[in-house]
Amino acid sequence: MELKTAERLENMEEYFLANTIRKYGSASGNNDIINLAVGNPDLAPPKEVIKELTFSAKGKKSHYYQPSAGSEEFRIAAAQWYKRVFGVSLDYRNEVVSIIGSKEGIFHLSLAYLNKGDKIFAPDPGYPIYSHCASLMQSETIHYSLTAGNNWQVDIEELNKKYSPWIKILWLNSPHMPTGSVLTKRSLEQVIEFGLKNNILVVHDNPYSFILNKRKPASILSLKNAKKVAVELCSLSKSFNMPGFRIAIAAGNVNALNAIMKTKSIIDSGSYLPIQMGAVKAFSIDESWFASQNEIYRKRREEVIKLANMLNCTFQPEGSGMFLWGKLPAGVNDKNFVEKLFTQTKVLVTPGSIYGKKGKGYIRISFCQPVQKIKAAEQRIIKQGGFNGYYIKGHCKEERGFSC
Repeated sequence: MELKTAERLENMEEYFLANTIRKYGSASGNNDIINLAVGNPDLAPPKEVIKELTFSAKGKKSHYYQPSAGSEEFRIAAAQWYKRVFGVSLDYRNEVVSIIGSKEGIFHLSLAYLNKGDKIFAPDPGYPIYSHCASLMQSETIHYSLTAGNNWQVDIEELNKKYSPWIKILWLNSPHMPTGSVLTKRSLEQVIEFGLKNNILVVHDNPYSFILNKRKPASILSLKNAKKVAVELCSLSKSFNMPGFRIAIAAGNVNALNAIMKTKSIIDSGSYLPIQMGAVKAFSIDESWFASQNEIYRKRREEVIKLANMLNCTFQPEGSGMFLWGKLPAGVNDKNFVEKLFTQTKVLVTPGSIYGKKGKGYIRISFCQPVQKIKAAEQRIIKQGGFNGYYIKGHCKEERGFSC
């Protein structure tokens, strides 16, 4: 007997990293694998957060259902945090919503705005979930290109050329994953103007602002007219080392947040209150905590740079976020490269092509492993004679089975 799934799943593939983790095991679940593929922070959240989580869990009312929009305490604290770190004033009553991680926010906005046959703008390279959610709604993704030649900035002329009245959402991500680039203020202003002109919801996915960012963390909502057309998703997963908490902020355009609330009210009953209270405590953490985290990430990045050099990658040495985006030598197939690297060394990195056509020929290496683990990855490659002869000093060895 075969139970037929919905048509929307027919062309859907499981998210690459979810499939990879399930297939090969996580770094903690399989000691033989050095997992440099996922952006899963291994550092501890602020100790004050854990203390608050424990304390709040003892409260009787903590175990009740919570409002889908988030507790009043969470929304007030989130608005105060936005004012302190971004200089953005938000009305906690209607311009802030608690979401169960940014990924949930991406899904809810897609569900709320996309009909069958609608379209979205998404970056290439970029986070595949934007397109995956559109596919679930039987909508089409129109990719706009981010290139090294343009310093990974949005090309407004390209948006104008590819514009269609069926486009409902434009997805932005800065600091950008996977490239580590940061959009300029002018780029963001142009996108806001484009969204206003064409009645397109602009969504800024903003989880990496506090990680190795040489600039002051910024919010798109600080720009003129942004609230008229934009929503920002600000996750606590990356910057606060709280990925398992599944909590984030959706802020900005009131109509869009009301749309989120319609879908959320059906699908969930709010985050567990102690988790929200832990987030409230996280919002009070001062800049010194981020400085100490970034010092750890800097040391890891230095070691990942050594690893990337061993693999003959070229890269931007000081990108923002928790990944190095490395370009392989011309002609090297990134998926084959990753497979051979893993087969020979049990070191797992991410092929750039899962992030779009513009990601072909790149790999992404995570900083979410201790320096000693990264050093161990280097030693495995050295032990294999430079990737066991498949790839040495930038030369592709087709006769040894490496596909260019």
